[in-house]
Amino acid sequence: NGATVVDDPRERWAGHEVWDCVASNAVKYGATYVPLGYHPSMTRFAPAAEQDIAVLLYGCMNARRKDLVDAMAARGLRVMVASGVWGAERDALIARSKVVLNVPFNPEGEWGELRALHLVANSIFVLCEALPETWPFVAKTPYEDIVDRAVWWARAPAGTRAAVCRRALEELKKMP
Repeated sequence: NGATVVDDPRERWAGHEVWDCVASNAVKYGATYVPLGYHPSMTRFAPAAEQDIAVLLYGCMNARRKDLVDAMAARGLRVMVASGVWGAERDALIARSKVVLNVPFNPEGEWGELRALHLVANSIFVLCEALPETWPFVAKTPYEDIVDRAVWWARAPAGTRAAVCRRALEELKKMP
């Protein structure tokens, strides 16, 4: 088909200045690190009045994520997986969710700063796998404890999750 496959993305960037919002990527690829920050336009929706999804995981599925989903479902939670869903459709699912998981695809993966930014900016409760770069103001736990913590948070009173979301949004707004 005439397509050229480029193994190293730096080849595509030759001669251009590259910015990255993940510090480790900036170092890895010789990019300029530009930290994420908050802008009021990021707040576009609110949690739904009725949150009928206990836990939402959106993104590509693999065995690592499937193990979590299956274990949560076995504990009686209504877990939804959404892949290939974007924009308003994705945001509607997010709004209906008590807990949204932010778990890297690979164990050595990045913690998903852009995903967390979108969730926190919209006052959605996010449970992150604890990685070195994970913000200190979001709920986080090591991979091996994610199921227990997700079950606890999904069953916690809505006001408890909302308080965490309020504090996280306040901290996000302090970021440059």
